[in-house]
Parts: sequence; structure tokens; C-alpha cells
Amino acid sequence: MYAIVSTVSLDPDRHSQSMEILSGSVVPGAQASPGFISGTWVHSADRSRGGSMELYETKEQAEAALAARQPGPPPEAPVTMLTEDIMEVAASA
Repeated sequence: MYAIVSTVSLDPDRHSQSMEILSGSVVPGAQASPGFISGTWVHSADRSRGGSMELYETKEQAEAALAARQPGPPPEAPVTMLTEDIMEVAASA
């Protein structure tokens, strides 16, 4: 199992717009990706930072899912991508 682990910077003044993008585009897009198992998206209490972990069956499926969403959010979006890494899952509970 492999994960796409991402961190983002968020504009706290545009939180509702961020949540609309998340629920209307990001989550459905991930769910539609081949090999998708599950995902969790989080944000800090002050709504200035966020992160996610999406699980995929294979490394190739995780790589394809990541490639499909490039180049990422447009410059005017309330979300700025900071890091995106594909990592092998070592354990889960």
C-alpha cells in the first residue's frame, strides 16, 4: 500500500472557498482514481495550514493519481501546495 502525503498553505480568510474546492473537486477526484482506498484531509485550528494522506493499492496507482492533478491549484486559489510525496505505508492501525 502507498500513500500520497501532502501539505498545503491555506488562506484562512477564504476558508469556505477552500472547503468548497475540497468537497466539490479534490475528494471526488481522489475517490475516482484507480486503486484509491481511503483519504483523510485536515487543517489547523487557525485554518492556515492543511494536510492529507490518500491511500492507494499500488505505487503505480499513487503515482498516476498524483500526475493526474498536476500542475495543482491555480495561483488565485485559496490553497498553495507545499509538499507532495509518495510514501510506502509501513504500518496502520
